[in-house]
Amino acid sequence: MKNYFNSELITSYIDNEINNLEKDEVIDVIKNNPQYQFEFESISGTKKSIRRRDLKYQTPNFVRERILSSIYSEPVKQKSLFAELFELLSLRPILAFSSFIVIVLSIYLLSINYLNENLFESQSGNQNMYVQAESNFKKILAGELAPQIVTSDIDAIKSFFSSNGVKYDAQIPQFTEWNLFGAVVSEDKGEKFAHHVYVCPSGKNIVYVYQVNLECVTKNKTIELTENFVNALNRGEILVESKNGIVTLFKKSASNIIAVVSNDSPEIIQKNFASL
Repeated sequence: MKNYFNSELITSYIDNEINNLEKDEVIDVIKNNPQYQFEFESISGTKKSIRRRDLKYQTPNFVRERILSSIYSEPVKQKSLFAELFELLSLRPILAFSSFIVIVLSIYLLSINYLNENLFESQSGNQNMYVQAESNFKKILAGELAPQIVTSDIDAIKSFFSSNGVKYDAQIPQFTEWNLFGAVVSEDKGEKFAHHVYVCPSGKNIVYVYQVNLECVTKNKTIELTENFVNALNRGEILVESKNGIVTLFKKSASNIIAVVSNDSPEIIQKNFASL
């Protein structure tokens, strides 16, 4: 068989159209011949993806290169992302378009994450809301910052904020995952700011919420955030950072900027606070 071995025999083997003796010979040749091993990987991979034997498209070069690189010890030179996109577009239109959309979406999501990380990294200084929120959360975890009022009553906390000089309407939503625990009013340059805390039933996870009126950042400058950070919030973007087991979320809701810091999962935090 080895003298007339070809791709058709590999196809017949994959489609289970040869007898057991021939199968053994095909397997032996594939194992000992890198070129036929490549043909086997290429044909079987294409069949699994397309699921139709009557469609015969040439395997894109970048796919061939990746398969060959797994067979040979020396690496095969990779093409640029744009070259791979061009080869994808040369495939059957429906398959090419779907692959193209997946790649573009992946690039977009990666770029958004990269931009968000840069926005957070550019925040600095003791007057910065991001710096304050992270610092306050760490103090809560360490037991260095306790609530001035302990209650699960939303109206009681709103009344506490108002009677202690908070001039804006603080949002205090109710959640199924956490219980409202208490609140604090802080003061900076004569301005009063609202903070409240949730805890999960087990007490393991804490959600700290710090909110200020937008004018405190853009007009009075009592609290600081970089201009590009505020612009992103004004566009309706929800900025999220997750590192070292702590997730930080910023968003604008009505006329308030809300900062959320928690040791709960990023997915749960985003699900609950994105709709505020």
